[in-house]
This record gives sequence, structure tokens and C-alpha cells, in this order.
Amino acid sequence: MFNTKIRKKLLMVGIFITIILFSMICVYGVSFTVDYKNDYLEPSKTYDLWVIVEPDFNSDEPLNNTVIMIKPYDYLSKKYIKIIKGTDYEGQIFPNDKGVGHFIISISPDAPSRDYKMEAICTYKKDGDTYSNNVIFTLPIRGVPSLTVKNNPTLNEGVSKAYITISNGGTGPAYNVKLSFDNSKSYNIYALTEGHIDCIKPNEAKVIVIDTVVKGNGNSVVKLPYTLTYESPYDLLQLTEKTKTINENSESESYNYENRKIMTESGILVFNVEPKEDVSISLKEYSIILKKINNITLTVKNNDKTGKYITVKLLSNYVGNNEKTLYLLGNSSQNITFKVRSDKEGIVYLPLELSYNGINIYKNISLNVIGVPKIIITGVDIKGGGEKTITGDISNIGSANAYGVVVSVERKNNIIPIMPFESYFVGTLNKDDYSSFEVHCKLLGNVSQIPLIITYRDENNNIINEKYNISIYQNNNNIIGNNKISNNNKNNILFYVVIGIGVLFGIGLLILAIYVIYKYIKKKSEDEEYIELNLDDEDDDEYDNDLNK
Repeated sequence: MFNTKIRKKLLMVGIFITIILFSMICVYGVSFTVDYKNDYLEPSKTYDLWVIVEPDFNSDEPLNNTVIMIKPYDYLSKKYIKIIKGTDYEGQIFPNDKGVGHFIISISPDAPSRDYKMEAICTYKKDGDTYSNNVIFTLPIRGVPSLTVKNNPTLNEGVSKAYITISNGGTGPAYNVKLSFDNSKSYNIYALTEGHIDCIKPNEAKVIVIDTVVKGNGNSVVKLPYTLTYESPYDLLQLTEKTKTINENSESESYNYENRKIMTESGILVFNVEPKEDVSISLKEYSIILKKINNITLTVKNNDKTGKYITVKLLSNYVGNNEKTLYLLGNSSQNITFKVRSDKEGIVYLPLELSYNGINIYKNISLNVIGVPKIIITGVDIKGGGEKTITGDISNIGSANAYGVVVSVERKNNIIPIMPFESYFVGTLNKDDYSSFEVHCKLLGNVSQIPLIITYRDENNNIINEKYNISIYQNNNNIIGNNKISNNNKNNILFYVVIGIGVLFGIGLLILAIYVIYKYIKKKSEDEEYIELNLDDEDDDEYDNDLNK
């Protein structure tokens, strides 16, 4: 009985599995073919990509509403592969026909060389139901290195160092970079060393220093042949030969590839040769400020084995002493300082004379004369109550550009800069150029002036801060630097004139009042005297009458 139950359960499981398998066999599907017309894809480039879908079941009904899509499959693919066109609507695909989806992808410039995973998806309707099939395929991305060689143009006669810059302008890293030279084919120059660099990444440049011996007769040109070899980190197969074989019943093709994993390039380095001098002179810092007295330091070197008295004389642009004499031992150097001034901006040449052992040598030292920016503000207007809006114009009246110009309100206990314009970024302000600005602040309590800070950089990248105090009681239409010239001075004068006139008018009224009182008192006094005199006369008459009686 127990065995019968087991047999029934096994039979039911078998039937269930058979139904699943049958349903899987009946599911529709399509096959995918991916084509990108390249052996590999390179970083920083854009490619067309095609996905071909074909029904892999026998049916007389077409596929309807067919849509083909592609997308990156994993994290690295999403990071380095950008889909420019990722969906293509195909509509109907009839039996024994194919649907072709056209897509466009872009490879990131910094994509590492590896196989990336992509997903192709095809959705369609069949017999009223919607189906979706997908496939995972790989995209081989292989960056190709491309190296260029550039050398410093001038070498000194004798033992000298050649600085050679190797740049990788390709899309892949270059490994085991070697630079070698063929002295048998060189012209008056011999390389004493070779160069080696482990790796140069894309858009990277590295310098190789080579010791050389140069033979030159005066100012001459020497040529040094070189061979540059480097490796790619992966196989780069390049088709070199294609052979077609035709037989009676068949036709076949064979291909020969060359692996360009190791790349070799040849070229010639060309140098100008400066003859060796017994005495040489160089400038330590070549930048000076326009129209200012600057100190420059010259390094004088005695290249000879014997000591010499050497005189250095400036022939122009000097201030004060223009001639100095020093004694230098063999193969030694010393610094000397002169004061110079230039009224011309840009590259100027400082002529000088070297004198030693009865020999006079004339040279030009290049100086970079840098102007100075000068920032002023004008047309300042202040509006608002407790929260002020300060607007105005900012101008560069100097002789050089001002960089990174920022206008801001200085924060104090009773002056609070507020958003959105705590500070206003002007940017680069060229000489003889101007711009506008707007800053906001809140005033707490009694404030008579608002301090503005202007920050900018000069040609030497020095940071300059300037402070301007803006009066809130005046219409600051003509503020220049820290000195304010206000049109309201006229209003102030008028105010004082009015006050003066009022005072004078008051004094006049007071004097008039005193005069009127004086006249009144005087008249009253005279009247009283007159009455008294009349009374006296009447008394006298009465007295006389009494006597007569």
C-alpha cells in the first residue's frame, strides 16, 4: 500500500514537470545578433551599434508592436557607456524576416580597457499576448596610446642636459616606454644615457632627462636620431593580409593579423647650440611692476678655471648706480642687484655690458613688466529702511587686469550682510573696463557708514583687499576710492546758509524789538517830564494868583 502511494505521488510530479516543459517549449522567442563593425571600441568616441532580432519559432503570424532596446547591464557599464539612442521601434516583423535596431552609444574618455556588459531587450505582441526576450552581450573597449616627442630647443656647448617631453594624446595607457638613440647617425651630438618611463596615461605628459655631449662651432644646429618603443596593455590585432581561396564547390577566405601590442616609432631631435662662454649672466626673477622702482637680481658666473674681475653695466632703465664690479674665482658665481624702472608694459629688453680681460660683451635680458590694477567705485546708491540695497559701478582704472573681483559688505556687530547678495562676484575686470554690483545688508541700531570690501588678484596672483566706507546719509554718486566727493555738499551749504539767514533774521528781530522798547521807554519818559512841567507851571500860576490876592 505504501509503495502504491509513492508511485502515485511520483506520477503526479512527473505530469507536473511534463506540463512545465511543454509550456516552456510553446513560449515564443527571438534570437539576437549584435554588430558594431569594429574589433574593439575606443574611449572618447561615438559608435553606431546594430541589434538584429529574428523569430526562432515556426509561425505564420508576424510579431507586432516590436520594440528593440539596449542599456548598460552593470555598474561599470553604466558609468562609462552613455546611451545616445537606446530605443528603436520596429513594428511588425513577418515570418522568415529580421528586425534591425539601430543605436548610438558614446564611450567615456576615461573608460578603462575591459569587456563591458550590455543588455539587448526585445518586446513584441504575439497572438494577443505581450512577450519580452533579452540577451547579455559584451563590448570590448580598448584604448589606443599615441605618443609624441618634444624636446627643449637649445643646448649648451659641451656636456648638457636635454629635456624631452613625451605626451600621450591617445585613449589608452602606454607601458614600458623606452627612448633610445643612435649615436652613429647623430650630427655633432652624442647621447650618454637613455630614457625609460613605466607608464604614461591618456592626456598625460612626462619628462625624460638625457645627458648629452654637444660639439658646436658657434651657433649651429645638431640632430639626434631616436627610437621610441612602448606597449599597450592588451592585444591590438591589425589585419595585414586577406586571402581568398576558390575551389570547385566552395569558396573560403583566410586572414592574417599582426599584433600591435608593441609599437615602435622613429624620429630626429633637432637642437640649437649656444657656444660656451667664459662668463655668463642670468636673471633670477624676470617680473617687475610697471612705473615702479624694482630690485632685480642678476647671477654672474665665471665658467673659466681662472679668476676674473668682471664689470656689469646696465645701459638703460636703471635707477641710481648702473655699474658694479666683482671678482669671481674659477667656476664660481655671485648675485648682484640693480634698481630698474620701466614705463612700458609687457616684455622689454634690458641691455647690459659685460667686461673682463679687455673683452666687452653686450647682452639683452628679458623683463616681464606687469601693470597694477586700480579699482574704484562710482555711482553708489543706497535704498531701503532697515535692510539696505547698495548698488553702484566698479571700474578698473589701473594698467593691468584684475582677476576674481568680489564686492562684499564687511560684517560687523551692527551691520549684517544678507542673502542673496552678501557679496557680488564681478569676475575679471580688464583695464579700462567697468561693471555694476549689488549687495544687501541689515542695519541694527544707529549706523552712519556701510563698509564695502573689494577683493581681487593682480597679474602675479597677489590678493588685494580695499575698503570703502559708504555714508548712508548722502547720495554717494561720486565716490572715488576712499575719498568721497558728494553733490550733497551743495545741499549742506544751502542748509547752513538757511540756518545762517535764520540766525541773522532772529538777531534782526531782537534788535528791532530792543529798539522799539527803547523808543517806547524814551517817549514815555518824555511824556512824564512834560506832564510834570505843566503841573509845575499850574502850581506857579496858582501861587502867583494867591500872592496877588
